[in-house]
Amino acid sequence: MRLRVGLGPRECQFQVICSGPHWRLRAYGGPDPRPLLLMVPAPIKRPYIWDLTPSVSAVRYCLHQGLRVHLLEWTPPSPDGSAGMDAYGGRAIAACVATISNQTSGAPPFLIGHSLGGTLATIHCALEPRSVKGLILLGTPLCFEQASSRFRDALVALVPEKLSETNVVAGSLLSRISAVACPNTFLWLRWVDAALSLGDHAAMDIHARIERWALDEVALPGKLVTQIVQWLYRERRTRPRRTARCLRSGLPSARSFWRFRHRCISSSWSPFSFKSRFSHFATVQVYLLVAAQ
Repeated sequence: MRLRVGLGPRECQFQVICSGPHWRLRAYGGPDPRPLLLMVPAPIKRPYIWDLTPSVSAVRYCLHQGLRVHLLEWTPPSPDGSAGMDAYGGRAIAACVATISNQTSGAPPFLIGHSLGGTLATIHCALEPRSVKGLILLGTPLCFEQASSRFRDALVALVPEKLSETNVVAGSLLSRISAVACPNTFLWLRWVDAALSLGDHAAMDIHARIERWALDEVALPGKLVTQIVQWLYRERRTRPRRTARCLRSGLPSARSFWRFRHRCISSSWSPFSFKSRFSHFATVQVYLLVAAQ
């Protein structure tokens, strides 16, 4: 129905250059000698938030800056739900990075990840730091210590310790859990943004498109969900400072910077704040301009 009223994504053309059981790699082109960029979206949503419309598009902006843009698109998992952290944060991203590098005589790409996609990108960089040139994180949970955020504590309390690893978990269920754990981000900000956009046709159009994207969930494997909750949120197997030391020692880029927040969810960008959307793109633009030099 939303497609009929014109709220579907208006993505630019791309070519699928490789794929796996639950992912495929998009290539958007760009000049050969310019820096490479791999976007890693959150696997719970469709990736077109990165290329929503011609006027609101991180993909198009990066292309206009002369970057060679690639995007890791997560596809629905197999019914058995057997893919875990090693498949998503390990083999999938590693295969994409290797494909991009092999097509450019071994040149490593920059990685930019959002939300859970940023967490998976960080895991890859910690395991294979010399395979990438730099890492950019947007609203990425990295710190899972107790009391580090209300979202973390609520999520641990809501999700049972024993989950089935043989089924897929519906994206709508994950969205509901997130809304209960952090209603301010996942509910109230959406309503506030809608109210603030009523008097501006352009703002309301963007709000409606992002609302459509927020409802366009993707299921995740039960094994991946279990490992995320158990390994990260409960057992806290990642440590921000330890991860930072590993990345600093391995990344070849001398212009890397690190900004770890001592909470799970960063407030640096919310897709439901009209002003925040543009500050988000401005932040990406500034960093990419520096990184491309």
